[in-house]
Amino acid sequence: MAGNVLLALWYLIVPAQDLELASPESYQLLIHRQEMEVLVKRAPEVALASMVDAQLIESENSVEPPGDSNSQCFMLGPFESEEQINNWFGDIGVEFDLRGTRVQDINAPLYRAYSPAVGGRSSASVLLSEIRDAIQRAGAQIDSYIVSSGPLENAISLGLFGDQANALNVQRILVGQRVNVLVEPELRFINHFWLVAKSDYYADFKRKIDSMPVVLSQAVSVVENLCETIAQAE
Repeated sequence: MAGNVLLALWYLIVPAQDLELASPESYQLLIHRQEMEVLVKRAPEVALASMVDAQLIESENSVEPPGDSNSQCFMLGPFESEEQINNWFGDIGVEFDLRGTRVQDINAPLYRAYSPAVGGRSSASVLLSEIRDAIQRAGAQIDSYIVSSGPLENAISLGLFGDQANALNVQRILVGQRVNVLVEPELRFINHFWLVAKSDYYADFKRKIDSMPVVLSQAVSVVENLCETIAQAE
């Protein structure tokens, strides 16, 4: 009787639905979820702060090198030879490169008198003999030879003159001997040399130039541009 009374009192105090106790596995799972909720709430703040601090420290300690594509260079010239550049600037104490260019000399045109080729080397030999006979008949002194290569290969050269009047005089003499002679300007190329260095060194070169006892030619000038542009220039 006493046991029945106690059991009845238990049912009155605790509802029946609460009697289903969680299993030990479910209880551990609930604890794990609670811990994860706490971590999810706190961890991003800590991680974010650490990450920002690390980025700031890295950005303060690192120095971004300047890009080569933005580097400025200068060219000083033209000069007559590499030796001239080395003699004048070889001891300045900075690195520089030499640039050679081949340009047409328009200040001193030349004129060539010649008899055009009519065939191969054997035909040119026959023509040369005929022209020399004509020169002898005219009583003139005109140098003549077979051009061995180039655009006038196998033609008979009759002289290269700085004065066009002299070339035309040769033409007049030999045309009188029934020799076909042409006079044409001939392209003449000269070599120019340039000093190329980083623009950071230009102040050193300027001081060197100002202290030089030799006065540079008025044709010498300075061209500044991107190093990449200067390197690719013809």
